[in-house]
Amino acid sequence: MTAEERTTLIEAVANQVTEVARSQNRKPEEVLEDMRKHLLVQRFRGFVSRNRGQAEANGWSESDVPGWVEEDRREQHSR
Repeated sequence: MTAEERTTLIEAVANQVTEVARSQNRKPEEVLEDMRKHLLVQRFRGFVSRNRGQAEANGWSESDVPGWVEEDRREQHSR
């Protein structure tokens, strides 16, 4: 992304945030915080989805997790 493209994007996002904040009678900072949270949730969902697929491909299930946690704790304790 070029500096000019980045500037254009920043201006577009700032305008959208300002417009949403005004329409909801909120501060732009509040809208930005909601956007940040939304993006974080989306990234987390993508992470879970990718790893769920990998776990299924490896034949792992949720019931395997407690054993792995216990194994990791033993390894951490022995260090």
